[in-house]
Amino acid sequence: MINLRLRSLISTSHREDRGAALAIVAMLGSALMLTASVVVARGVAQFGNTAGSGCWEQALATAESALNWGLGELQVDQSFTTGEVLAAGLVGSAAERDWAVAAADAVTVADLIVTPEGEGVFIRPVDSSVIYGVGFCDHRDSPSRRVRVVRGTWGLTSSAASWTANRAFLTDDEFVISGNPDFHGSAASAHANGFVTVSGNPSFHDGCLTGSADGLVSGNLNVHASCPPASEQFVQPVETIPNIVPRDLWPLSEYDMCPDGTVSAGPAHPTLGNTAGAEPCLGQLLHQSSLVYRGWKFDGCCDAKEGAKWAYDANSPYDGAYYFHEATVRVPTGPGTNTMPWKVLIIAAGSGSCPAIVGGDVFMSGNAVFSPYTAGSAHTDNHLAIVSGRDIEWSGNGRLKEPGIVAAHEQIKINGNPQVESAFIAQGACDSPDSNVHDTEISGNPTFTLNAPLSTPWSIASSGPPQVWLLAWDEV
Repeated sequence: MINLRLRSLISTSHREDRGAALAIVAMLGSALMLTASVVVARGVAQFGNTAGSGCWEQALATAESALNWGLGELQVDQSFTTGEVLAAGLVGSAAERDWAVAAADAVTVADLIVTPEGEGVFIRPVDSSVIYGVGFCDHRDSPSRRVRVVRGTWGLTSSAASWTANRAFLTDDEFVISGNPDFHGSAASAHANGFVTVSGNPSFHDGCLTGSADGLVSGNLNVHASCPPASEQFVQPVETIPNIVPRDLWPLSEYDMCPDGTVSAGPAHPTLGNTAGAEPCLGQLLHQSSLVYRGWKFDGCCDAKEGAKWAYDANSPYDGAYYFHEATVRVPTGPGTNTMPWKVLIIAAGSGSCPAIVGGDVFMSGNAVFSPYTAGSAHTDNHLAIVSGRDIEWSGNGRLKEPGIVAAHEQIKINGNPQVESAFIAQGACDSPDSNVHDTEISGNPTFTLNAPLSTPWSIASSGPPQVWLLAWDEV
């Protein structure tokens, strides 16, 4: 009896142990299955995140590819557009991205730019230098697509050989020296492709006075000992002079000074350059009242001789690059000092063409102390100080500090006594009969100093067509 009962108890204990073991195994199996499912779920989620991140980057690469494709089209035909109209105020607004995406969605399948990263669309609105690249990953019509939009502005740069200003004074005109200018420095020579008349007392301490169409000296001319003898002085080879066209330099403008007295953002404006459009005075409005703006006062429009009229009405220097559209510019004040010069670029563009240009003159009658404006990426290593579409007349004193360039499409007259560390260039393209200056002349007593040639934005011998280039781009 005892043994049977003991055996029964042992048998029951074994059955209970086996049941507990089976339960533990089942629990462990469930735990392993749960862990595996979590690992799989996390792996799938991580794969989705990685794929999504990669697609996001691919969309940007596609947008940039679309932009580059469009630059290639513009290289072939600068008038090429995709037909959209860019509404005023859209650039930089919250609605800009949606507008670009909607425009990209509207193009036909045939106009999609297919890349290994996805599909892209190039957009160049009508009458605008603003362009867009819209990138889709993986396809434009995919329900889970990723979209990136980049905006750029474009311009033209010449592939021609660059031209260097290697003289303190150069003119294609006849050249009259009736004053007593002083020229100092290894590059401080003067040359005229036209007839040279010297009735004053110029001194070239380190350089020469030469010409290509004969000359007459009745005054006291002093030149360096290394210069050509008098018999060869005015029969030197003709110097090539570039075409001085202010409109070509408009991409350097930060402030477009407009014929109606308003001021708009130019292409080089530090924050609003992308609003400039394709022509002057289309950028975002910066000023529209009759008050002085950054020292400049609007004196009315439109004079039959001078076009719009602007004058600097302050003695405080407001640095910047100013483009005067179809206007005449006057600086009768004295901004800047020797220790803190006015850092400025003045570009005055007239209207019309030779020999009947209206406006585009620059008159310096005050005592400004200034130097070339070099702030911002568009102006790095830039030597330009004054560029006119017609004439330049300098009747004041003052000073142009640091190596600078003063250039006129027509004539330059200096009848003041400035100190200038610069190169003067008078293209002499024509002589507009309605202008104030008709001869390139130095009748004052200026001091020129130039110790080295200066690089310029101009070219003289084209080796190919102008090249399209991207001025800047941002993601919208």
